[in-house]
Amino acid sequence: MAKLNVIIPSADVEVIGADGERTKYRKVERKAKAGDIVKALKSSIDIDKGAFYGPLYVKYGLGFDDNVGDSRGGQISNYASDYEVYEKVSETTSKYREVKRHAKVGERIKIVDARGNFDYEDGDEFTVTSVIGTNGGVMFIDRAGEENWAAASEYVVLEPVERLKVGEYAKKVSDAGAESVGTILKITKNDRISDFGFIYATEDLNGQRGDIYALDQLIRATDEEVAAAKEEARWASIGRKVNEFKRGDLVGIIANTNSSVNGVGDIGEVTYIGSKNIRVDAGKGDRNNWSIPSEVKLIVPVEQRFDLPKGGASSSK
Repeated sequence: MAKLNVIIPSADVEVIGADGERTKYRKVERKAKAGDIVKALKSSIDIDKGAFYGPLYVKYGLGFDDNVGDSRGGQISNYASDYEVYEKVSETTSKYREVKRHAKVGERIKIVDARGNFDYEDGDEFTVTSVIGTNGGVMFIDRAGEENWAAASEYVVLEPVERLKVGEYAKKVSDAGAESVGTILKITKNDRISDFGFIYATEDLNGQRGDIYALDQLIRATDEEVAAAKEEARWASIGRKVNEFKRGDLVGIIANTNSSVNGVGDIGEVTYIGSKNIRVDAGKGDRNNWSIPSEVKLIVPVEQRFDLPKGGASSSK
């Protein structure tokens, strides 16, 4: 493609292809690389000031085809200051979260600590073509269009940020905000506010109003994470940790791997708390009636039993 036909709304431009398809590009403050387009800041033979050219390719250095379709290989490499650089904007997601971990093939990385004199520098982004060993080293095509590599210490992984819907559950991954990292929150509002982009209003699992978070501060919570958090919230509402039973609690047996006289579906009273097991009196005698806490479901906590003295418990059996 030679001189490009573009629409310029602001710092972004749209390239209109021969088939009418539009591709968005955004101005960036970095060195050009293959796949970018450029805006000419000066006129020269078959190159117009203010016109856009590209996508760039590597031929005797980084270049493009001019107004008449001639190759200007090395034009950018030799006259970089004569051009503004624009990178392609992804249509699926233009926002990423930077995560410090080992990258996988196909993932996008950002160079944050470039080492040595290579054809990449801090701020460059590449797609991983292969992984080297088990220490996080990766291969990619660098800005010169050649295969290169970087160590795990040189990059962060760019994970696409997914927009969450109202009613969905999210896990907090940012230090910012009132809730602690890892807290599960429900999305109550999803809106765009001026230059800040999409923000989320949240509430905790007890229905209390939570903080407001930006798009990249939350990730979708898994079904397992939500279930565990809801269970924890239920126990916290009575001032206990998960599966923290007390004498006098009424419980139901939901599993039996202890070969207890109690069976699945039996209901009884907790009469003793051991270091690993609890004793449940389900009316079948007091011998071999031990249960594992995770195989018992709380039905009525002792504090809410009307058949016992206030704050009391039945006698031990």
